[in-house]
Amino acid sequence: MILETLVTTQDVDGHVNVAPMGVEWGEDALVLKPFLETATFRNLEATRAAVVNLVDDVRLFARAALGNPDCAVHPAQAVPGVVLAEACSWREVSVQHIDASPPRARVTAGVVHRGVHREFLGYNRARHAVLEAAIHATRLHLLAP
Repeated sequence: MILETLVTTQDVDGHVNVAPMGVEWGEDALVLKPFLETATFRNLEATRAAVVNLVDDVRLFARAALGNPDCAVHPAQAVPGVVLAEACSWREVSVQHIDASPPRARVTAGVVHRGVHREFLGYNRARHAVLEAAIHATRLHLLAP
């Protein structure tokens, strides 16, 4: 199953990147599929860690699709990284394998810690429309002018 998430990564200097990403969801492992030219991919290669946040505020998805939003965060517990303060729940993951075949990598990551702030209630139709528009915005570079 693919869940729409916000993935937080850090570069080697500790700068945070927030990126919307559909993640193949599993109990013990997740598969992230960042495009090769993204900060998320570079950070995963460099630090081998990420936090996968389940968020019900679609405004964060829209902001992250358009750029790297400045979000309230707190430190992750088991990996070098941060958890979004607005996350309903999250999984801290450690990279196990990277397949960097173009155009999108397949990054298999083991779950090393889980956390919950509150119950995730999902999206109503209006929120889902915003989420779909945010996903489309991240794919514009794939379309011909």
